[in-house]
Amino acid sequence: MPKNSDVVWLSIKWKLMAMITVVAVGLVIILTSIQISTQREVLKDELDQRIALMKANLIERSKVSTKNLAQQVENDLAAFNFSGMTESIQGQVENHDDLKYAIVMDQSMMVYVHTLQPDLVQTVFENSRSRSALDFDDLQVIEYQEEGKLEIEVVAPIQISTQPWGVLRLIYTLEELDQEVALSRQQIQEKIQQMINDSVITALVFMVISSLIVFFLSTRLTIPLIQLTELSRQLSQGDFSVSQSIPKYSQDELGVLARTFVKMSQNLKDSYEKLEDYSHTLEQKVDDRTEELRLLSEKLAKYLSPQVYKSIFSGEKDVKRETYRKMLTVFFSDIVNFTGMTDSMESETMTFLLNSYLNEMAQIALRYGGTIDKFIGDSVMIFFGDPQTKGKKEDAVACVLMAVEMRECLVHLRKMWVDEGIPTPLHVRMGINTGYCTVGNFGSDDRLDYTIIGSQVNLASRLETNAKAGQILVSHETYSLVKDFVVCEKSTVLQVKGIAYPVQTYEVKDLQRNLSTVADELEEEFDGFSMSMDFGRIADVERAQDILRIALERLKKR
Repeated sequence: MPKNSDVVWLSIKWKLMAMITVVAVGLVIILTSIQISTQREVLKDELDQRIALMKANLIERSKVSTKNLAQQVENDLAAFNFSGMTESIQGQVENHDDLKYAIVMDQSMMVYVHTLQPDLVQTVFENSRSRSALDFDDLQVIEYQEEGKLEIEVVAPIQISTQPWGVLRLIYTLEELDQEVALSRQQIQEKIQQMINDSVITALVFMVISSLIVFFLSTRLTIPLIQLTELSRQLSQGDFSVSQSIPKYSQDELGVLARTFVKMSQNLKDSYEKLEDYSHTLEQKVDDRTEELRLLSEKLAKYLSPQVYKSIFSGEKDVKRETYRKMLTVFFSDIVNFTGMTDSMESETMTFLLNSYLNEMAQIALRYGGTIDKFIGDSVMIFFGDPQTKGKKEDAVACVLMAVEMRECLVHLRKMWVDEGIPTPLHVRMGINTGYCTVGNFGSDDRLDYTIIGSQVNLASRLETNAKAGQILVSHETYSLVKDFVVCEKSTVLQVKGIAYPVQTYEVKDLQRNLSTVADELEEEFDGFSMSMDFGRIADVERAQDILRIALERLKKR
């Protein structure tokens, strides 16, 4: 049968479809291969990182367990509790699958515990690894091959009363880690295979879509795609109402894409609303927690001097046991005959009196920048120069000015106490000294006290003890720093235990700036007599004169 040249055996449409399909398949194969290769490398890197992380976690756990067990061993050895030590180590080995065995040996390589070979106990186990273990001064991690398997040995030196005694050696096997690595490798291979399957499916779907695109008119497909692109842009900007603007398409891939887009926009809208609600809830929880922490910090601040509180919470000082020498000005005060007064007062009255007194003294101390060390009953201990200092001289001046204001404040406090029904007059004696003291955190690991100690602190306390009622005694060191600001009189010479030389004391009379002014107040108080006058505030002078005249006449008749 002769061939007919007018017959189209293979139309150009199919040729074009075949050419585009071949190009598309080639591109898909190339891109898929690149993607699979890249993803394989990424997954391998992820596996290596996971192995390294698991190994690091094992080493860290091993170090923590070894450190804790070494502490227990040291305690048992110090108490000669060898059976308890053996039980603790045996229990540690039994409770940890990755712990192969443990060894405890002293400096002479005498074995006290060997969980793998108990028959080696009380024998000298001398080999290169044992000798190397005794050379370490701190916790060490060693990796080595044993019977063709990688193992990790953690060596912890053991000390008794700060003296080296021996070592604790824990040998960990990596069999469990190897099993986890094998499982991870299997999971990675499954991910790679799944990725290949997904890529093949994607390639097939792509070829089908490509064939359909060539088969149908480009215009029919281009316009809806442009519409969906614009709607996607609006959706990315947060306009979730775009799903209502999508026109209805036929039941083909484009229609599925349109409906999927509608569902996606609705799901995004719902997720956004949930996320926004969660964000508001989380913000409220954070605010509530922040407020709780603020209130808690305010409560804790009442138990610390403000300077100490700020230095700790700002990170300037670390909460640990440390001390240092520093030039400080130390202040002591107490109420004269306070113990005797407590016997004649009700506890509620005494509590009110003491709290009002300490509150006023604390407020004055804080205004002058003093660090309140402690309240001991009616006694107050304050120092200047740490954790914040303005300079040796400035600290001493601030301390003395504080003491003078405290003495003046007692005048008003006594008036208030009389109004509250407390007729017994209270007088305070004070002592101040300047010198080098040891300051810092003293105590245990669980309970610290920020305070000062030293002979100069004792001297300040002795000055306060030797002061009379209403008197402020300062040492010569303090006097030399404040003499330009304060009027002082030379007082007695003290012989203080712990100080080889006699201590010259000075009594603080008043401030230099008050010398040129006339006192507007007059106060005097002793047994059976109490008088307090503020000349600047007397409104009825004649009445005051009459009262004084009547009092004078009654005194003359006695």
